[in-house]
Amino acid sequence: MPFGFVALWGRVHPERAETVWAELEAGRADLLAARENGDELSEAELRAEWQGRVRRLLVDRPDIAAALRELLDELKAGDHHAPV
Repeated sequence: MPFGFVALWGRVHPERAETVWAELEAGRADLLAARENGDELSEAELRAEWQGRVRRLLVDRPDIAAALRELLDELKAGDHHAPV
């Protein structure tokens, strides 16, 4: 998903694609650490942060909703433990 998500983000904000990649990687590390430590609050905060980012992306470009849904479906099919 990260490559697809960054590519999708790059369609809307190409100048942010590299930064988004780095933020996704950092967020993934934070999420794994939170899960390892049983830190549900941090996990919820990370989820809310990215939900807000995706929501703003869709506000900017509602035409990418179908492509985003495809990415989420791929993620869901590939990893039943991943938060969607």
